[in-house]
Amino acid sequence: MEWIKKTYIYVFSAVGLIMVLIGAARLINVGLRTYIFTEADTSYMYPMAADQKNGIDQEQIILAQEHNQRAARESDAAWGISLLIVGLPLFLYHFRLVKKESFHA
Repeated sequence: MEWIKKTYIYVFSAVGLIMVLIGAARLINVGLRTYIFTEADTSYMYPMAADQKNGIDQEQIILAQEHNQRAARESDAAWGISLLIVGLPLFLYHFRLVKKESFHA
């Protein structure tokens, strides 16, 4: 029965650590794309004669793309923060149990 407890503690400690690492990586990714690699999300569209005939304004398309890029960054940031909020306490609690367990063994 003791091995089940140890396995549980180590598995959930690992899960928490993985969540923290993924969350941190997502936030670093968002920061890099926002402040350093500012063109990483940019897609280029060339005006097409058919679009101009149909009344599609190229400026509206560009504004929509910029809005979609901001929304994608915010979504990535929200995922990263939520993974940190859940993963950090999960990791710290179970890692503390691992340390306590190793000193009592």
